[in-house]
Amino acid sequence: APTVSFQPSPAPNETLAPTFINETQQEFLERTLTTDGQISVLGSPQNEAFAVLAENFPDLDPNNSPTDRLQIAQIYALNTLYFALNGVGWSMRTDWTGPADVCGDEPWIGVLCEDNGTVAELNLTSNDLLGQLPSEIQGLSSLRKSIMKGS
Repeated sequence: APTVSFQPSPAPNETLAPTFINETQQEFLERTLTTDGQISVLGSPQNEAFAVLAENFPDLDPNNSPTDRLQIAQIYALNTLYFALNGVGWSMRTDWTGPADVCGDEPWIGVLCEDNGTVAELNLTSNDLLGQLPSEIQGLSSLRKSIMKGS
């Protein structure tokens, strides 16, 4: 089974900086994480992840605050990962694609968060992962470690 270990650089993600224009969630994501148009392709992991974000978190506004921009990026990145790696077939997927806060009182299964609400680690071992890791994982700008293994 394939194993993916991911250790991003500690450099800050400047693409999440404010733009000082009134942009929608989709425009923000097209500018920062999915620049290839996949967010608009029906059935793509990016499109499915955006649909979940827009439905479950309509009040997150990229124009409001760095916190909202971070949350949009994290939720979208995690849900893109979910759809790209056959999340519906995962053996452990509690809270994924739902309206629960990623780093709330009960973080999504396999997600470890820092006290400041940033995703620090992913542990999706033995979770029946299938597919290719999407580039949108870069939206998890505070990710220190990720362990993913197929079945």
